[in-house]
Amino acid sequence: MPFEIYEIFEEKEYKFEYIKEEDNLYLFRILPEKGCKEPFKGRIGIDKAEFAIVFAEVDICPPNLGVFSVKLKIRAGFKKINDKYWLPYEVVTDSAARILWKKMKMVTKRTYSDFKIGAKGK
Repeated sequence: MPFEIYEIFEEKEYKFEYIKEEDNLYLFRILPEKGCKEPFKGRIGIDKAEFAIVFAEVDICPPNLGVFSVKLKIRAGFKKINDKYWLPYEVVTDSAARILWKKMKMVTKRTYSDFKIGAKGK
């Protein structure tokens, strides 16, 4: 399989399960192995032609501590710039927390544009 070029698929604490092909993507499910120290789960999409990561989305759900719980979902999208480089163009963070009876929810969206490839900072 062409996916073997990614070292991430050799990760010992996570299992990557092939889901299906959709449009121009290979879709994989990310699952933590038993005993994983910092477990999360999610999905990853890989461009079929270039084997570049197009998106990654993960859910982080630490153990519920009774009076306090947190849920976090992060989605990062990447696109090809200058017909050469795959760079992030959007990161969305969706978080929810509960402390006793008080609930809080926050969504943050960051977008990136106006890329200057090879430009030196001043």
